Amino acid sequence: MPGSFQDDWDSEREEEDSIVIAVMGVTGAGKSTFIKTVSGRNDVVVGDSLCSETSEVRAYEFLHKGKHYILVDTPGFDDTTRSDSQITEKILTWLKTSMIEGTRLNGVIYLHRISDTRMAGTALRNNRMFRKLCGADAFKNIILATTFWGKVTNSVGERRERELRENMDFWGGMLKGGAKMVRLQRDRQAGLDLIEMISGQGKFTLEAQDEMVNGGQDARKTSAMREETDALEKVQKELEAKMNAERIKLQQEEDKKRREREKRLRDEQEALRKKREQERIAEENRRAKAKADAQRAHAKQLEDMRRERRLQEERIKREKEEMERKEREEIQRQRDREIAAAAEVVRRRQEYQRNYNCIGIRAQWPCDKCKGKIFRYTVYYHCCFCHTDKYFHCGGCGNNCGEADHPYMTQRATPDECIVM
Repeated sequence: MPGSFQDDWDSEREEEDSIVIAVMGVTGAGKSTFIKTVSGRNDVVVGDSLCSETSEVRAYEFLHKGKHYILVDTPGFDDTTRSDSQITEKILTWLKTSMIEGTRLNGVIYLHRISDTRMAGTALRNNRMFRKLCGADAFKNIILATTFWGKVTNSVGERRERELRENMDFWGGMLKGGAKMVRLQRDRQAGLDLIEMISGQGKFTLEAQDEMVNGGQDARKTSAMREETDALEKVQKELEAKMNAERIKLQQEEDKKRREREKRLRDEQEALRKKREQERIAEENRRAKAKADAQRAHAKQLEDMRRERRLQEERIKREKEEMERKEREEIQRQRDREIAAAAEVVRRRQEYQRNYNCIGIRAQWPCDKCKGKIFRYTVYYHCCFCHTDKYFHCGGCGNNCGEADHPYMTQRATPDECIVM
């Protein structure tokens, strides 16, 4: 597992046999990814957010073509949780300690995202601090590598690359002093080619290391930290000046707003007075109009009620006449049906009398209605239309067989033998 540089260092290995390369850059530039890809080690922690996964300086050893390499992963600048001053001081402390313990660098790889739209503000300040940390004599041991080419088009990437190369405040000064600029693709061979460029270079001392170890200066007094401190002081002074200007501007704006509020209040009061007067007049007009409207509405309502009553009376009269007409028609139809039924009975009786043949049916006992004996009476009755059922009544049950369309039953004397004729 990787720890501090001293934890990973093999005390039995001669320092001069190892190629030591420090990898620096802003958070998210791809430092840990580069080290993991090149070294092939799975214990390198790689982040995918704006928070740096590398909080301490860590060293990762591996062999390549018989040579022992040590890639030093440093905390990234422009982190979301720590200031650049804290990160710079941590890197300077490691540089001082490692040099005192005999570890010297062969090179420094500084990574920059080509996908960043521009180098300004914090990025520009970090670039100046990095130059002060290295010193002009160390530029020849520095490789400036651009990453994330897959995030931009070639034309955009080339334009930004040209700006980095030609602007002296960016990388132009370091390139003029001997630094090398490369495009770093995300594959192992490209990374190995990069460290092989450094493997042939000898050991060197950064200006910050010389100031701390040979000059006896505290990390906070080095040129790199002074650059950071001066930049922060400049930013602070600019911020204070801006805040003072903003304060004056805010005071002036507040005075102006106060005067405007006072004038607006006076105008609003006058407008309110006029508005209330207009509302009073409008209310009086509204009430007068409402009263007139109510009177007209009441008169109209009375007229509508009278008209509705007339219409209702006419409708009731029509409905009554219609009901009386239907009732008269129904009575007439009923009379017609009764006359037709009586005529049918007469017709059947007449037809029966014309076509009658004696069937010789004798009386049977008992009476089909009261179930009593027929000979209790001197007469009995037989229905000529019900003769197939031998249907007859005694003298007490009468001559109605119960069928509406049959004529009255035929009356016979009890001694008669034929019940029909």
